[in-house]
Amino acid sequence: ALAERRQLPGLSVDLLQEHSLMTARLAKRLVVNQRVADDAFTAGLLHDIGQIVLSVSMPDRYAEVLRTSRQRPLHEAEQEQLGVSHAEVGAYLLGVWGLPFSVVEAVAYHHRPSAVEAGDREVLAAVHVADTLVEAGDAAGSPTVGVDLAFLEASGWASALPKAREWSAATRFIEDREPARRSPGHPSRPRSG
Repeated sequence: ALAERRQLPGLSVDLLQEHSLMTARLAKRLVVNQRVADDAFTAGLLHDIGQIVLSVSMPDRYAEVLRTSRQRPLHEAEQEQLGVSHAEVGAYLLGVWGLPFSVVEAVAYHHRPSAVEAGDREVLAAVHVADTLVEAGDAAGSPTVGVDLAFLEASGWASALPKAREWSAATRFIEDREPARRSPGHPSRPRSG
């Protein structure tokens, strides 16, 4: 029965779990303050929970979104086809559950952090950087693809990027992630074929 529940059309729960845990570990490592680091870990772990909500609540429709979004960011395809992204759905759920604002905000804006222009953005910055680097699977090549450099500059996080890339590459080496299984569009979508 557990194996059946882990099967969601077009979505690999195992890959999503692996991606989320790596994002959480890297986000926590990027933050110095322990309380903030705990929130960064929580937000990193839950940042893609909206994908599960969408997949469970509208399996056929969401599977179609996943199929048609192979060549562009998933959150853009979701917004276009559903009118909402997994980030927004996940943030709403976490808000209902009463999680800290910094966690909810980081989940809501992890793909578009520049939308948050004021306030303490440390958890958001850590999750954005961690998610982008883990998703890109950068080892040394072009580590800034997908990273919102303007946001990092504005929030004082640009200097953290080199260390984050180093830690991300080291984590990937240790974890032995088998990258051939992943779709280039998002780690939770297995490659077809």
